[in-house]
Amino acid sequence: MEKGERRRENGERRMMSWKCPILHSPFRDNTDLGQTQSRHNSTAPFSIPHSPFSFLLSPFSMSSVSHQRHHRALCANASPFSILQSPCIFAQHHMQTTLPNSHSPLAIRHSPLTLGPHQAPVYALAVGSTQTHVFTGGGDRVVALWDILTGEQQPFVVRTDAPIYALLYYRDVLFIGCSNGVLHAVDMQSKQETHAWSLDTKGIFDLKMDATRNRLLVGGGNGVLTVIDFSRMEVMRSIPLSDGKLRRLALNIQGDILAVADNSGPIHVLDAESYQTNETINSHADGATSVVWHPSKPVLITGGKDAFIRCHSITDGFKQVLTFAAHQSAIYDIVYHPAANGFVSCSRDKSIKWWNPVTFDPIRKVSYADGGHMHSVNRLLSLGGHLISASDDRRVLVFGA
Repeated sequence: MEKGERRRENGERRMMSWKCPILHSPFRDNTDLGQTQSRHNSTAPFSIPHSPFSFLLSPFSMSSVSHQRHHRALCANASPFSILQSPCIFAQHHMQTTLPNSHSPLAIRHSPLTLGPHQAPVYALAVGSTQTHVFTGGGDRVVALWDILTGEQQPFVVRTDAPIYALLYYRDVLFIGCSNGVLHAVDMQSKQETHAWSLDTKGIFDLKMDATRNRLLVGGGNGVLTVIDFSRMEVMRSIPLSDGKLRRLALNIQGDILAVADNSGPIHVLDAESYQTNETINSHADGATSVVWHPSKPVLITGGKDAFIRCHSITDGFKQVLTFAAHQSAIYDIVYHPAANGFVSCSRDKSIKWWNPVTFDPIRKVSYADGGHMHSVNRLLSLGGHLISASDDRRVLVFGA
């Protein structure tokens, strides 16, 4: 057991009022998401396409490199963005989309269902049109749609010309944020790309829908928060917040406060109507990478490159009220999972951890030895009674409650 993990398992908590020395993770996150991806995919950024994307009417297979080359040859004169009307077949000899028995994944607590795998790290997850469908995307530049109960891939695939960092589905529109800063909007009824914006040369890292105001919020790699009017599909505002990557966006339950995790250091707390900065929280010296609001308490919860989870009191000027070493490496995502009545975090240390929502005592940990991921875990999604995770190991796992 590693040193930092032994501290955590022994329950050694650090309350800010104790004024104890801060524990530092042995890990230093010198490579971020974009740098990690570049080790797996050498695709260069492309400029925003001006022609409509093409439809491929024949089945498309990703089971071999030769098929991929053939596909690129077919599309040599087409837009770099395409929708494939038949299911994409992901390397059948590696694929495991059904459990070895007939039990539901909810009933097999320690045997998650595997979706895919993709052909490169998976960075993005989004809820589909139902509570049993999920979109996935990553370094292979493919968006796929899955049934999380059966593990079966659905007859919808989108290919872009750059790795996919963010996905969001809202009112029959699928938004796709890519590493080259292009944001695509696809009408799921017509299967047509309706809009595309070139927003950020350093990538789009998160998408959040403000349903109250009917606005799409976009976190960019150049530190700019972009606001898009969903009704008119027009860019309303571009708000520069920093020079770092805006890794995660979170609206509180009331919808009046927006928290932004800034890879360069702070958490920005903005008014959700005017986007004026109300607070700047400097909790993670090496950079903030994840942020979530407590569903029933006035608390903002953040995670950073320092591997710490930190809780901030909204009613006390966002003062830190709890901080502890949660992982051994950067924390890439934190979500509230109602089915488990707790928070879940994932990290570059390859683990996923469940936390008590009141005390933040550890409830459960899943590592590779427990059927989890073998590489960095990049994204989490709470969907009904399931928790879904995406990883650099190219797999998407579906856990029961």
